[in-house]
Amino acid sequence: MLPGFSECFDPFVIAERGRTYRGVIALGELDRLAGCVFSDHGEVGYELTFSKEGSVFVVSGQVKADLILECQVCLEAVVLPVSTDTRLGIVGSLDEVGELSDAYEPLLVTDKKIALKDILEEELLLEIPLIARHDGCKIAGGSRPEQAQEKDNPFSILAELKPEGDQ
Repeated sequence: MLPGFSECFDPFVIAERGRTYRGVIALGELDRLAGCVFSDHGEVGYELTFSKEGSVFVVSGQVKADLILECQVCLEAVVLPVSTDTRLGIVGSLDEVGELSDAYEPLLVTDKKIALKDILEEELLLEIPLIARHDGCKIAGGSRPEQAQEKDNPFSILAELKPEGDQ
C-alpha cells in the first residue's frame, strides 16, 4: 500500500519489501521549499525505489521539477529545471553515516519514520543555487563584483572645502 504523501512510514520496512513509488505532486505542498522559491506554482514528478543492496537500505530514483526562483540581479522570476538522480543510503544513526560508502548520500532516519514529502523536499532544496540569476543578467559592470566600475565618491567635494593646513 502506498503511504500518503505526508504520512510517515518506516523506510526500512518499505525497502525490505522493494517498493517503487511514482507520481506528481504540487510544489505548493512542500512547506520548507515555499520559503526558498519565488512562486510555488508547478509540480514535482518523482519515481523513488526503496530497496536493499547487500546490507544497505537504499532509496534510488529521480525527482524532477521546474523551480521558479528570484533572480538576484533583476529580481524577476527565473526558472530552474531540476532533475536529480537520487541514490540515498538509509541510516538510523550518525555512526552508520560514517560506515556508508561514497556511492550513497545519507538519509538519516532516527525515529524509523519519514514522509515521502520530506525526501522529495530535501532533494529539491539541495539543488537550489546560492545565487539564482538569469544567464543574461550581469552584476553592475560585468559578471563579477570586482569588475564593477569605480564610482565617484559623493563626499570628495568636502575635501575641497577643508582649509589647506588640515589635510
